[in-house]
Amino acid sequence: MLPGAWRRVRVHTLSSIMTGFLIETLALQALVYQVQNKRSRAEACLGQAIDLAHPRGLIRLFVDLGPEMSRLLNRLKLDEEALRYVGKIQAAFRGDAAKSGKPSPPDTLAAQGLLDPLTKRELEILGLLAQRLNNKEIGEKLFISPGTVKPTPRISTAS
Repeated sequence: MLPGAWRRVRVHTLSSIMTGFLIETLALQALVYQVQNKRSRAEACLGQAIDLAHPRGLIRLFVDLGPEMSRLLNRLKLDEEALRYVGKIQAAFRGDAAKSGKPSPPDTLAAQGLLDPLTKRELEILGLLAQRLNNKEIGEKLFISPGTVKPTPRISTAS
């Protein structure tokens, strides 16, 4: 390949990676705002994430964020096309629940009355993720190893 072509491929790849990171950051930020009862901010961040993710067909990113994300997705006011896309994400939530034998997120919420709240530590990590800190920086700030940050239950920190 010619040097100019390699440069274009590299720029495109970096752009895709940064966009993916931005989508995940916006989705995580939406969850933080939801926990803080800042509903309109949560919906605005998630709306931006959906707008960016839709053309790329990203679904797993949202499903991996758990049932809280499903509930937040249900509250978005969307146009018809975005609504179909969110329907695919919600179908993936239901598919995961069926495979695990657990009820789908809305059924889980109805059965429990509410979601298990995030722990104080999970909220701290989520807040630091929303500030765009990486696992190492979060570990240093909370005096835990970066390896401990990554597998934090119910929080996806894909590095």
